[in-house]
Amino acid sequence: MKVTAQATRSGGWWAVEVPEVPGAFTQVKRLDQVGEAAAEAVADLLDIPVDDVEVELAPALADEAVQRLNEALDAAAAASKAQAIASTLMRDAVAYFREQENLTNRDTAVLLGISHQRVGQLFETRDEAVAAARELARNGQVENVSTRAGKRVVHKSANGQWTTYSAAARRPTGRGAAKG
Repeated sequence: MKVTAQATRSGGWWAVEVPEVPGAFTQVKRLDQVGEAAAEAVADLLDIPVDDVEVELAPALADEAVQRLNEALDAAAAASKAQAIASTLMRDAVAYFREQENLTNRDTAVLLGISHQRVGQLFETRDEAVAAARELARNGQVENVSTRAGKRVVHKSANGQWTTYSAAARRPTGRGAAKG
């Protein structure tokens, strides 16, 4: 049985009501306890096994709290997606530099701003990652991240400085302040 547990803050407690089952009320100290407590209340009232009750949490939050929650969750989802894309593109770049440009792990590491050991790890897992990166690019899920006219590769270091590498010379050509 699927039910909704509506949790409302009441002092230091959460008051929990299950509208699908009349009389199903309980209270808990923390939101992580709502599911179990609501399932037990429903199971007791309907004389069914607790395992047969599936609970969906619906906390009552102020509009500002809901807005902040949604913004945080949206940002986390976007960051997760961006990290997945970045990881895939990093593997693609490693494979390209190692196979097409015949660069060493150490040279590739300098260009990408990672350790030569990480280059080795990424190169070992390149086949499935390269296919995934190309698929993302084909689907338009990856924006163009190359710099001016595609002639330079830019790397942002840990200290917030940008180092520009000439694509032809594969060497640093200048430094700049961090960009927003």
